[in-house]
Amino acid sequence: GRYSIMSRLPILESRVIIARDGVEIAYVQFDASASLGRNLTIYLVDLPSELRVPRADQARRVRAWLDDTDAPTPDLVLGDFNTPRDSHSLELLFPEFHHAFDDGGTGYGSSFHRSFPLYHIDHILLSNMLRAESYALVNPEIGRHLIQQAMISSQKSSIEPARD
Repeated sequence: GRYSIMSRLPILESRVIIARDGVEIAYVQFDASASLGRNLTIYLVDLPSELRVPRADQARRVRAWLDDTDAPTPDLVLGDFNTPRDSHSLELLFPEFHHAFDDGGTGYGSSFHRSFPLYHIDHILLSNMLRAESYALVNPEIGRHLIQQAMISSQKSSIEPARD
């Protein structure tokens, strides 16, 4: 599809789980057993930029579609949401997730349009077991969006097994 993935971790599975009404969401599952003790699931999101559709309505519809899939629960969600950071719509889509920018970002943090970035509409959302040590937006000198770059680590207390 439209995604390129470069990883040091072995890819176990990759497939599109939603492709309708301009929405495309795929997931990739990695073997992260050596570093996390389990697999890592990442959702790749591309939401439409249709201005006439209220973002909250779109988020509710997409959330319902996600709830109807058999895809594993994500640990990390990233992509072009066409929705500003800290919007209610992002919370509707992934209520338990936090933004990588909040952990490791600095500055204004806008990803669109590349030539004069005003809006932060591209996001990396993390489950509570992960945190961003750093988060930056990089100009690739091509395309319409800045590229997100983050260093992600595990929250040890979230993934360590309980001990008696």
